[in-house]
This record gives sequence, structure tokens and C-alpha cells, in this order.
Amino acid sequence: MKIIVADDEMLARETLILILEDIRPGLDVTEAKNGLELVQQASELRPDIIFVDIRMPGKSGLEAMEDALPHTPYAQWIIMTGFAEFDYARQALKLGALDYLLKPIEPSDVERIVQRAAARIGQDTKSLSREFESVVTSLWHNPIMQTGPEHETAELEGQWTGMLLYETQPVHGNDARSEQAGLLPQAARQVIADHGSKELLLALIGLEQGEYALIGKALTSPAEANLRRLPKLLHDMLNSRSPEHPRSRPAAVLESGTYDSFEPLRNEMLEMRSLSYLRSVADDGKPLLLADMRRLAKDPVTARFGTTAVQLVRAYAEGDYTAFMTCGDKLRMLWADEREAARKLQSRLLAFLAGSLTKETPTPMFEGFDPWLEQLYEETGTRLLRKKSEGDPTAKEWFEEVVLYLEAHFCGDITVSAVAERFEVSPNHLSTLFHKRMGVTFSQYVTRLRMMKAKELLSIPGMKVNEAAEQVGYYSTRHFTNLFREYVGCYPSEFGKLLKPK
Repeated sequence: MKIIVADDEMLARETLILILEDIRPGLDVTEAKNGLELVQQASELRPDIIFVDIRMPGKSGLEAMEDALPHTPYAQWIIMTGFAEFDYARQALKLGALDYLLKPIEPSDVERIVQRAAARIGQDTKSLSREFESVVTSLWHNPIMQTGPEHETAELEGQWTGMLLYETQPVHGNDARSEQAGLLPQAARQVIADHGSKELLLALIGLEQGEYALIGKALTSPAEANLRRLPKLLHDMLNSRSPEHPRSRPAAVLESGTYDSFEPLRNEMLEMRSLSYLRSVADDGKPLLLADMRRLAKDPVTARFGTTAVQLVRAYAEGDYTAFMTCGDKLRMLWADEREAARKLQSRLLAFLAGSLTKETPTPMFEGFDPWLEQLYEETGTRLLRKKSEGDPTAKEWFEEVVLYLEAHFCGDITVSAVAERFEVSPNHLSTLFHKRMGVTFSQYVTRLRMMKAKELLSIPGMKVNEAAEQVGYYSTRHFTNLFREYVGCYPSEFGKLLKPK
């Protein structure tokens, strides 16, 4: 935690700092000798906790707090005061100070207040994270919502970066309830838990074809530096085979540039997504950039290899035997016709196909690749037919459990990845099956449930819009309002009036 101690008396500052270091070693503590220094440091450092003496020469602690509050909306303020200045402390509490300390300061009081502040910071960070994910999910799926003046707010300010995450080996439908399902979102959630803060907001969005978008917004320069490191960190984590990360299936990480607003970031990520098939022929030793994919796409032969390989793997994931064998024939013909290009791409294609369709990674020489490819198609095709003949008698039962779970918990923190983890299935399989069985996407179904509940709540006299939004799972009233208007056709504030008889 970052802390500022502001007091014009050096001995008072040093005493409090010693107490803080004693109760919580490793704190990042900065000193301010007066109110002006405090305002400047608070704006630059964005501290978690600020201890300020209420009476300092020049700009008082109370005046400094008023000036610094716009720059420190999530900081916890603790006022240091004497008995004679208690009226000032009351004013500070009205401004939003967490608590006050009476001088001379007791270590036990400092420890109690720091514990309370830390708990509040944790709650604020979780709340900010949930709201950010809600906002970003809405903006991603409803781009028209970005155009209104209501989005020209601090909610969209900061430096934005995104990643697209692809599991190299998709799980076939009948294998969906395996121990491997959900490992990629678990790793992404771990990164969010380890690196997310009120200065670095991170959101994970499950997309329609089973991939994920991890989007971050940095509010400070240090947070931006941390955000830039995350793609490489996540790539290494997902592709590590060390005892700490015993992963049998690697993953591809596609890394965007950095932008000062969401819309250009989304546009780049959509282009990255359209070229994501090139991950099958790209160097998988690092995150893949849009410039890399554009370069690969310029070569039509490389692009055809990439497209065909991804189509082959997708057909396997969807259990489509005919499409799988057809793609296999296309890849074999391409391999025979483009021997020079195939020779250059062999190792990358081999790694992608072997990692996607088998549990072992053979390393044949080029001359031995043709029979290996032939054997791969035959064995994998036979496996698909066998799975079709066996069927999945439990699929209907667990899917009905998913629907019942959504109907009971749609007001909570519901995402396709979280539900997939709960039911031990792959997010891709759940998304595909959900759309097939229900006729709408997972997110559309959850939104529809929430809007029906919102209509019910808003029909209650006296129900406030922000309260209804929170009760149906939206932490941003603004985005709830836009969704409600889109689904219902009027503002939530108007809905109750429309129900009244004319």
C-alpha cells in the first residue's frame, strides 16, 4: 500500500512512520511537510491511505483534503487532531475521511485504523473491478453505446490495452467435462487477482467462439508500465510446463497496442480477431502483434495454410466429422502443391496441429511429415466417429442444470467462463451448446433475464433506478440505463409512469 504522512512537525511524521513500519513492514510511505506538498504528492502518487494533520501553517490539512479529493477518489483519509481541533475533524469526516487519530498517537489506534482502511481498500478494488468488467462487457457487445455523450466521462479515460486469448487445443464436446476445461480463464483470473488495482483495472470477457478478451485500463504511469508487461507474463504462464504451471496445452496470446480510449482498442482487437487464424503459422514463442499478423496475411499461401489449419481444428472441436475430413483433404492438397512454403511452415503447423489434436508432439523430418499427417487424420477422424456413436447421455441433464442455475443467479456475477468453471465444461462448448439449444447467446439470455427482473422492480412505487440496477447485477447505472432503453424501449426512470393508467 502507498501511504502519505502529512504533518508540519518532523518528529510527528517520523513517529508515525516508525509505527506504520512496525505494524506493517514493506509499506511505501511518503512524507509531506505542508498542505501544498500533500496536494502535489496526492495527485502524482494516488496513494491508498493519507494521514494528515488537521492544522498546518499555510494550507491547512482540511483545505489540502478538499483540494486533493478530486485526484484521490479512492484514497482513505485519516485525520490527525488534538482535542481543541475536534470541530475541524468533524468537517473532515463530512468530506469523507475514514477516521481520525487523537494526538499523541497510540500504536494500537494506528493499527486498528490501518486494518479498517485496508479492508475498505479491498472492498473498493473489488467493486471497481466488477463495475469495470460490467462496463467493458457492455461496450464490447454494444458498440453503439460508445457514441452517446454519456460516455465522454472519466469512466473511459486512461491508457487501454487488450489481449485475445486462444486455447491451442479446443475441447471436443464429449470431452468438455474434463480436468483441462477452464484452465485458460483460471490463469487469466489469477493475473487479474495478482495485478489488478484501483489504478490498473482489468476485465475478462468470454467471446462467442470460446476465446477470451482480457482488457486493461491504466490510470497512472506505473500502472501503465505494469499493464504493458501483462501480455508476456500471461503468455509465459499459459505456455509454461514447469512444476508451478503444469499445463499440457499451450495457448496463444494476441497483444494489442495502447490507446487513450476504448473505441480504437476495440477496433484493433476486432481486426486481430479476424486474423487470429494466423496463430497456427506464427511464432508461438511470444505474444502475437497485429503487425505480425498483417505481415503473414500478405502472403496468400501462408494465409491459406493458417485458415485451413484453424478450420480443421474447429471442425474437430465441434465434432463435425465431414468438415474435419474435408479440411484435412484441403490441407493435404495444399501441402503437396506448395512444398517450398510448407517446408518453411512445417514446425509451426506441426506444433499447432499436434497440440490441438493429440496429447503427444511428434517431431518428424519434413520427408516424414506426409505419413504423419495421414495418420493424424485417420486416427482423429476415427476418434470423432467413435465419440458420435457413444453420444453424451449426460449433456441434456447438465445443460438443464446450467439453465436452472442462471435463472437462480442471473443477478450475480455471471459470466460464461465462471459458469463453465462451475459445471466443469469448456467455455467454448458451453457457448456453442447454449446458442444451439436456446437460440440466443449466453450473454443475451442473461441480459434478458435481468431486464425482465428490472421491469418487475421498477414497477414498485419508489424504486430508484440505481437500486434496481444493483439488484439485477449492474454496477454502472449508466450502462444499465442504456441496456434497459435498448431492450424495453424507454428509460428506466420512465417505466413506472408508463404503467399507470391514463
